[in-house]
Amino acid sequence: MTQPTDEALGVALRTLRKTVGMTLDDVSRAAGISGPYLSNVESGKVRPTADWVRTVMAAIGSQIRDAA
Repeated sequence: MTQPTDEALGVALRTLRKTVGMTLDDVSRAAGISGPYLSNVESGKVRPTADWVRTVMAAIGSQIRDAA
């Protein structure tokens, strides 16, 4: 069962990823994570660890810095 916080985190990650123009595949490759797992997080189906979120944010953040 999903929790509202799981769904909110997923929506936030998806929104940020799309804002910087990255696909699921882009993020999964940059972060060295599973694309299907990222999709499940974005859908609120699974709850990632804090370390996992930091890894994804670092991958997305590097894309933001590269574009600046």
